[in-house]
Amino acid sequence: MSFRLPPLNALRGFEAAARLGSFKAAADELHVTASAISHQIGKLEDHLGVSLFRRDGRGLTLTGAGDAYRHRIHEALARLAQATADIRRGSATVTLGIVAAPSFAGRWLMPRAHLRNVESKLTVF
Repeated sequence: MSFRLPPLNALRGFEAAARLGSFKAAADELHVTASAISHQIGKLEDHLGVSLFRRDGRGLTLTGAGDAYRHRIHEALARLAQATADIRRGSATVTLGIVAAPSFAGRWLMPRAHLRNVESKLTVF
């Protein structure tokens, strides 16, 4: 399955600007310039074919489409952050059970398992 996604940096810039109500505040949070955030938002709007913000002399306001997109993008970024935290803590583990004769498991299977960053534990039933 192929996903046609906008650039992740543009999504992060949009989410921060929408949450904070300012390109400058988003830029400070993401350690880039306000101009970079503005360009990212422009590319994102081009990619989506809709305006996400109304820009006026007093600042930014989200359009209806921008507000709806903000909620979905915030949820998606939160899920990515949680998945990353889980994998770093090791809580995203998978258990694979294999039943094999002890001699086969010890002499042939385990040496060829090539398991990285996994606790190998041989249990004989």
